[in-house]
Amino acid sequence: MNHQSDIQAGQGAQKPYRVSPGFCGFVAHVLLLSQWSRLTGWLRLGYLFLLLNVPFGYGGAAVCGLVAAKSSCPRFWGAMSLLVYAASWGMLLSGAAICGQALSNRFAWRSIRRSWRAWRRLRRIREQEKGSEA
Repeated sequence: MNHQSDIQAGQGAQKPYRVSPGFCGFVAHVLLLSQWSRLTGWLRLGYLFLLLNVPFGYGGAAVCGLVAAKSSCPRFWGAMSLLVYAASWGMLLSGAAICGQALSNRFAWRSIRRSWRAWRRLRRIREQEKGSEA
């Protein structure tokens, strides 16, 4: 084939689809900004508490609620659900107490704002491309 036929063949090809990184990609980017390898043991523990308290609380409460619905003693599992949810709040408070000032000094809030704006821009581009395809 010659060069001209390669160009003409590529004209009908679809544009590659851009993938927005999503919220998990944003959290991973913030983790990279925090320079995870430089954090000490206690700061890592506090940072993990801050990141995992929401999935732990809602996930644990949902699992305990499902077990309560199928169990012969729903009061016990209902209380366990409440206990797991309260423990997630404890994780949040202990994470903030362990690494509050130390991590706030490490983050450059300008970088986080810039990352957030880039993430929103990618989402907007993705929504516009979906709208143009329809």
